[in-house]
Amino acid sequence: MARSQAAQRQGDYREACRALYHAALHRLSDRHQISPLPSRTDGEYLNLLNALPNAQPYAVLIRTHERLCFSPTPVSAAAFEQCERAYREISASQ
Repeated sequence: MARSQAAQRQGDYREACRALYHAALHRLSDRHQISPLPSRTDGEYLNLLNALPNAQPYAVLIRTHERLCFSPTPVSAAAFEQCERAYREISASQ
């Protein structure tokens, strides 16, 4: 979260969203729900999430990460705010 906030303060919304994505994967691992693997794709994560309750906020972060990887389009402040809301929802559900 600290890495995301630092990137956000610098206006680097792409890196801020990426940091939230990694934090969400870390939470899934900590909860023993899904183990992150370097070879696992975002699509595979989405499929695994289907079996979990409260999958929607994770899906927001994963879909955003997928766009980050495959699109050169800049990430807007609004997109970051959506990711931040999703991460806060994940944190609150713990």
